[in-house]
Amino acid sequence: MVVEKSKFLGVDVNSETLTVVALGSGGRVTGRAQAHYRIDVPRPGWTEQDPAVWWNAFVEACRRLQAQTDLTSVVGMGLTGQMHSTVLLDRHGDVLTKSLLWNDNRSSGSALRLEQTVEAGRIREITGNRLMPAFSAAKLQWIKECEPDIFMRIDKVLLPKDYIRYRLTGVLATDVTDGSGTAVFCVEERTWSDELIEAFGFRRNWFPDAYESSSIVSRVSRESARMLGLTPGIPVIAGAGDNSAAAVGAGIVGQGQGLVRIGSSGAVLVTTDDPTMFRYSVDQTSSVHNFCHAVANTWISMGTTLSAQLALHWFYDALTVDAPELLENYAAMAGQALAARSLDDGLLFLPYLGGERTPHIDPKARGVFFGLNFKHDARHMIRAVMEGVAFSMRDCMQVIQQSDVSVDDLRLTGEVIRDATWCQIVSDVLGAELCVPVHQEAAEGIAFLAGCSLGLYDMDMISEKPCVARYVPDETYRGHYDALHSTYQALYRAVARLF
Repeated sequence: MVVEKSKFLGVDVNSETLTVVALGSGGRVTGRAQAHYRIDVPRPGWTEQDPAVWWNAFVEACRRLQAQTDLTSVVGMGLTGQMHSTVLLDRHGDVLTKSLLWNDNRSSGSALRLEQTVEAGRIREITGNRLMPAFSAAKLQWIKECEPDIFMRIDKVLLPKDYIRYRLTGVLATDVTDGSGTAVFCVEERTWSDELIEAFGFRRNWFPDAYESSSIVSRVSRESARMLGLTPGIPVIAGAGDNSAAAVGAGIVGQGQGLVRIGSSGAVLVTTDDPTMFRYSVDQTSSVHNFCHAVANTWISMGTTLSAQLALHWFYDALTVDAPELLENYAAMAGQALAARSLDDGLLFLPYLGGERTPHIDPKARGVFFGLNFKHDARHMIRAVMEGVAFSMRDCMQVIQQSDVSVDDLRLTGEVIRDATWCQIVSDVLGAELCVPVHQEAAEGIAFLAGCSLGLYDMDMISEKPCVARYVPDETYRGHYDALHSTYQALYRAVARLF
């Protein structure tokens, strides 16, 4: 076991992986462990998971982490995870049904019907957002319409990280960033909207109090401590949604900073200290998300694509369905993607495997390969998937920029940073220099925020750290990607009616 003692834990409940990271003195990573699981897809466009899977993965990841670092010295914890995925508890605290995930699109019709309940402009005025199928309110409406027996038994509505908190501490609570993604939260005032909760036919007591992300709201129970190898009574902060937590880890904590994050999903976000901008931008750029940030008195504007790393994982799985032992061979081809690139290759991929959010808000959209010919092989298709996700990130950036938001500093995090080829493609497609910060994971960011909350870390520690890598756009491909991106956008417009 490593001698250096850990001080803070960060837990990230992703849609494919639960990650636990330990930080020691100076914010140095002293241990990292993961446990993996799969998304259930009962029908096309439907995605769900049993919350028990997350808890079991958390227990397993902590046990693996114990082999790397001393968990008894941990003095604080932070929780983060996938936003929007909705957990329903009955009055006994038991889970009522599988969680409808953030990329589940079954509630698209329910979202439209809720917008007819309350004038859509009023919803945007309060929440800073259009009511999208991903948001908790739309999922609750779907449960009300399609599973009325379950709806009648709802006692609490939680988000994934908050379910882990409940199992870990026995406390029901959430934070302002996750509250922002429910469509019943006043983003500017950073509190629940009683007006919308009542108008939608929900109950205020379903929603736990929402705290600022760095607030200490609970402590690890004796039973959980014994199970996980921790000390009882460790304080647990309110935490944050994964994109906000990753932004904190990347040092995106002040006005006008930007983050490109490519994990299971993809996001481009920009920070602001003026929430009133939402009033002027949300009508004309309704596919932008406007959320509270994990930093007090700070907000984020964000564009999101639903299938980023998920698209590449899907492609690898499709190639190796009958020969899983070949997976590493295909993954190795990713490193050859740049070599397979040429200025006269028009191969395109729309990464809309489970619908899309920014800029189209189209739950019916699906993935498309376009322009295949006899010279293409798996290398070209892998490159096209990478480029397709990068083009989606460019769409997100363009929509955000329509709101006159300036970006002074753009950073890159997520699973993508493990693949230098993909990072270079993203830089080339965006035409932007990208800095990879020291802390690239949401789990690291939320552990760091816990350290700040307890006064053992401060934000300067993270914002002053140099980049560990930097990607500069290759000017050779500027015109090529400008033209290809225009074709990419035209391709969606041409096939959208066929989905």
